Amino acid sequence: MATVYELIAAAATGAAGYCIANFWMQPILYYRKARQETARELIVYANAISPGAGTGQAAQERVQKRIAVQRERSADLTAAYVCLPWWYKRWLRAFGENPADAAGELLGLSNTMDWKDGADCMQKVQRLLRLPRIAA
Repeated sequence: MATVYELIAAAATGAAGYCIANFWMQPILYYRKARQETARELIVYANAISPGAGTGQAAQERVQKRIAVQRERSADLTAAYVCLPWWYKRWLRAFGENPADAAGELLGLSNTMDWKDGADCMQKVQRLLRLPRIAA
């Protein structure tokens, strides 16, 4: 009889582990990856729109590519935030992270071509995602 209880306990433990891994940990890891990629793209974007980046055709193409990537990052952050468990969303809110507003600011960043406006949007995104300050 003890083996039946052990088998039931093992199955319940396995099921609980599967649920935690798939419904909690994977969305959290996906969010953290999206956040890191956003930080990386902000650095690349800051270099692309900096005043010394040039004004030729190559510079414009570089900026256009970064704009498309910022829109993708906004979509990634939104998708990651929607999948997060409720308790992790509360955790983020308690520590001042707001990925939903950061995604909106990334869309605003992708719509601006002005260096000063871009720098303001980047600072807002950094604050909303609690990223280290990027000198732009």
